[in-house]
Amino acid sequence: MKKIKNIFKKKNTKEIKKEETNKVKKKKIKKEIKVKNIEKIKYKKKKVDLRANKVEEFEKVNTTIQVEEINKSKIENKSKEEPRIRRKKHNFKTKKVQEDLNLFGIDIQDVKIGDKVKVKIIKEEIDSYIVGIVGNYNEAILKKEELIDKVSVGQEIDAVIYYYYDHMYHVSQSRIEYFNSLNSLEEKIATKEVVSAKVLSYKNYNFHVLIDQRVNAMVYIKNIDLSFVNNPNAYVGKTFDFLVIKKSDDKKFKFELSRVDLLLKEQSDIIENLAVGDKIEVNNLNVNKGGLDFSYKGLRGFIPMSEISYHYINDTNDIKDLIDLDGNQEVEIIEIKKQKSRLEVVCSIKKTKPSLFSQFIEVHKPLETIEGQIFDVRKYGFIIEFEFHQRALLHVNEMSQEMSATIKEYKKNDLINVIIKDIDIENEKISLTTIAESE
Repeated sequence: MKKIKNIFKKKNTKEIKKEETNKVKKKKIKKEIKVKNIEKIKYKKKKVDLRANKVEEFEKVNTTIQVEEINKSKIENKSKEEPRIRRKKHNFKTKKVQEDLNLFGIDIQDVKIGDKVKVKIIKEEIDSYIVGIVGNYNEAILKKEELIDKVSVGQEIDAVIYYYYDHMYHVSQSRIEYFNSLNSLEEKIATKEVVSAKVLSYKNYNFHVLIDQRVNAMVYIKNIDLSFVNNPNAYVGKTFDFLVIKKSDDKKFKFELSRVDLLLKEQSDIIENLAVGDKIEVNNLNVNKGGLDFSYKGLRGFIPMSEISYHYINDTNDIKDLIDLDGNQEVEIIEIKKQKSRLEVVCSIKKTKPSLFSQFIEVHKPLETIEGQIFDVRKYGFIIEFEFHQRALLHVNEMSQEMSATIKEYKKNDLINVIIKDIDIENEKISLTTIAESE
C-alpha cells in the first residue's frame, strides 16, 4: 500500500510542476503581446502627427495667399471709391453738456425708433446720405432707397427713425406712412376702433392678415369666428373688420387682432330686435343627432327633434322626407339662450303649421259618428286613436248597454264606431260616447 501511495504522490508533483511552467509561459506571451501593441500604437501616433503637421503647413500657405489677394482687392476698390470720412460718435446726452447748451437756449431732444424727425442733408455718399437730426445734434444715415423725392445737400426733409446700429440712427422718408399707421393702431388698442384687414394665409392655427396694405398682424383661429372653423382656407383672401387687441409678441407680426367681440356685439344687436314667438326664415339646415342646426345673421340656431314635426320621428333619415333642408324654411323662436358665452336661438318648425288637433276639428264636429282604433284597453275604458294622431278616452260610463255587456270581447287594434260628444278647444280634448240620444 505504501508503494502505491508514493507512486500517486510522484505523479501529482509532476502535474503541479507542469501547470506552473505553463502559467509562466502564458504570462511571458501576454507581456510580449502588450509590448507589440504599444509599439503599434506609437507608430500610428507618429503617422497622425506627421499628417497634421503637413496639413497645418499647407493651410498657412493658403491663408497667406488669400490675405495677399484680399489686400490687393481692397487697395483696388479704395482707388475706385471716394475716400470715406470716419464719422465721429457724438454723445451730447451728458448733464454737463446739457447745462452748457441750456445757457444758449438749446435743448437736446431725445429720439427713439418710430419718432418722426426733421433731418438736414450734410453729405452725399455712393448709396446714402449723411444727415443731421435737427434738435438732437446727432448724425444719421439716410439710404437713397429710403427716399421718395430727390434731395440735395443742405435741404431739410421730414423722416422717421426706423433702425439704430453701431451708435448711428437710420432714417427713412418712405416709411413715414408705415410708422404713422403703427402709431394709430397703438391708439386703437385703447379706443377699440374697428380696422379693416385682408386675410393673406393660414398656418399653425394662425391667420396672417394685412392692415392698410402695410402692417402685418395675426389672428388666432379661435378669434376669427364664433362657430368652430372646419375649413380655415375659406377665410383666406377675404377682408373682415377686426378689433386690435394688443401688440404681438411674435417678431413677424406687429399686432394681434380679433373678430369675436365684434360678432358678439352684432349678435346682441340682432337679439334686441328678436323675441320669443317671432317667426323668421332660415335655410341650409344641417342634420345632427339632436335635431337641426342653422345660422341666422351670424347667430347659431337649433331646432330640437321634437319641434320638427307633429309626427313621431324615429330616425334622422326620416327628416329628409319631411323637410327640404336646402330650401327656405319658416321657423318660430321658442327660446333665446346664452351658451358658452355665445348666443343661440332655439326654434320650432311645427309651431308655424296648424296643429294636428286643429286639423282634426276642421274635419270632424261634435255629435258626429266616426271610426277609431282601440289603442289601449284599461279598467276604466278604452283609449281610442283617430286620424291626425288624435287620442281620446271612451269611459266605461259612456258605453252603451250592448258594449258594456260585451266589453271583454274587445281587444287592442279593434275598430269601433264612436260618437264625438264634445270638443274642448282650449285644452285640446275630445270627449267620446257610444250612447245614442234616444237612450
